[in-house]
Amino acid sequence: MRKTKMPDGAEVVRTYLEYGQHIEAFFQRHSQLLIIVGRSGLSKSYQFEERIDGSSHLIHGWTAPLQAYIEAYHHRDKLLVFDDAETLWARPAGRILMRSLCEHRPRKKVQWTSTTASLAKAGVPQSFSTSSKVAIVCNRFSFGNVDERDAILDRGHVIHFDPPPIEVHIRVNSWFWDQDIYDHFGERLHLIEAISARMYIKAWERKKAGGDWRRMIDENFCHATTHRIVQELEENLTYPTVEDRVVKFVELTGCCRATYFNIKRELSDNEQLIRIRSSELPRGFVRGKPPADEDFSGDDGGGAGVTRQTGGFDPEQHGLPPWYDYSNNPDDYSDHSDFVADWWKRPKPEENAIDEEPARNFGGDNYSSLLREMQKAVDCEDYERAREFRDEIRRIEERNSRQKE
Repeated sequence: MRKTKMPDGAEVVRTYLEYGQHIEAFFQRHSQLLIIVGRSGLSKSYQFEERIDGSSHLIHGWTAPLQAYIEAYHHRDKLLVFDDAETLWARPAGRILMRSLCEHRPRKKVQWTSTTASLAKAGVPQSFSTSSKVAIVCNRFSFGNVDERDAILDRGHVIHFDPPPIEVHIRVNSWFWDQDIYDHFGERLHLIEAISARMYIKAWERKKAGGDWRRMIDENFCHATTHRIVQELEENLTYPTVEDRVVKFVELTGCCRATYFNIKRELSDNEQLIRIRSSELPRGFVRGKPPADEDFSGDDGGGAGVTRQTGGFDPEQHGLPPWYDYSNNPDDYSDHSDFVADWWKRPKPEENAIDEEPARNFGGDNYSSLLREMQKAVDCEDYERAREFRDEIRRIEERNSRQKE
């Protein structure tokens, strides 16, 4: 059974009700640091996203330490939620920043001691004070060496969110829309390994495509044979004693006695040792509605889901940031520095268009400009952006090489 490694000293939370209470306490500013660890597909982030408002700020996904410092400054004194931002504290600078933000005092001083043009461009000082409280949401928590990890864990409330299958199934009932799929999962809750809400979506996508979704659930999501044998033996009255069941298990699988007890313990911890009774399952129908199909026609007639510039879908309709398709309009960016930084990603100008800014002409193969931008990204430890510049430089080199041939 796949298990999320539990941080030392973590409090295990098994219900969505209790999980919501911890989130509410954070947004009431009762927690200096809240660390949520749990496997993917449990909607851990969703309850935070529902609460984000003007008094809080969400930092999601891949974030360079310097960018996180800048965002912490622009949103100082607000609640800061770091979601799936493991790459931030994978770097020494990110861990130093997080330790400063998570200090157990009313106001904390945060510093970025190295000089960089990015700070000056963003109008951010090299140090500032803030009363921000921090929440970290992740699938696993790895924070530097043992001393660093123990220090950060000691500063906060560490929650290991590990709801049993029936708890996840009841939660899905509030938003899922396909009754057949929902009932099929309900009949197999004792067999599903590391159940997640995404499994229901995958089954619906397979069904929508005309595939065998039942087979996918049974073969891809259910326990390995050894787990099923333990479950069957525990419910089989033909083997009344533990010793009888162990002997039969060894005979059927070739595994040892210890394996039987290890599997039994795992199943018991996850409330899957015996079949979940139908009377325990939620009654009634699923209450959600299937998502509307996106319009990928590229029609410029103003139809739903069409973007003004490049065709495809409208990022605002899907909750994506307005600069998702790298608009040429600076007003579409919440931060002008983002508009400046993403010049090389924006749509290519028309071939006959007048280029008012030759240094930023993506179509003009500004090799030296890309090299400079790549070096800036490296200096700021923004290696993801540096890789993007590197890949574009290589494409230019390959294209020029082909033209010479």
